[in-house]
Amino acid sequence: MGETGFVLAVCIFAAAILISVNARRALLVVLFVGSLAVSASAVQAVLWPGQVILRASLEVLYRVITFGSAFYLLASIRGKWRIGPISLALSLMALHLDWVRWRGIQCLGPICSLI
Repeated sequence: MGETGFVLAVCIFAAAILISVNARRALLVVLFVGSLAVSASAVQAVLWPGQVILRASLEVLYRVITFGSAFYLLASIRGKWRIGPISLALSLMALHLDWVRWRGIQCLGPICSLI
């Protein structure tokens, strides 16, 4: 259930960024994709904890949220090189969900190899 909390925190963080840059349409997209990602992570954690396909789809869903909100944040500064929004966008894009060691899979960073 740790993945569900992480995805929920990422969605709330992205929503806060979109509210601060006044991107109301993108906020609806984050609401839809975020609810889909949170429900997918809860289902994956409860019913199928070892499914790699569900885990990969969860990664894609929350990456869409983080990269989209970082894009809107960078687009909102409109050519002004301020370090605050740039570092916030870069750190938002650097968020990652750690892969849990499953039975039969050895994870080395972002690359997982079968034993």
